[in-house]
Amino acid sequence: MDFLLYQAMFGFFGGFVRSFLGILKYVKTKKGKKKIDWAYLILTLVASSLMGAFSSLLISGDYKVSLAAGYLGMDIIEDLFKIILKKQHLYRT
Repeated sequence: MDFLLYQAMFGFFGGFVRSFLGILKYVKTKKGKKKIDWAYLILTLVASSLMGAFSSLLISGDYKVSLAAGYLGMDIIEDLFKIILKKQHLYRT
């Protein structure tokens, strides 16, 4: 398989772990009556994959960097958009 595809998979896995922990936390605390926004979940996983692949181009190509980029990358993007758009959430609640 191609090197970038491997790195994208590691980024996806990092994003998946982040999403899984978020859903687990939500189910455990049962805050509010929000439903899971599946479109937003898929968007974050695709973005995490891209962040993993992109980070491997910028930095040594180590799989740990791609995992971290996938896990943390969407948080950074989401926070930047919140600052720019001056909104509390990027999605509807």
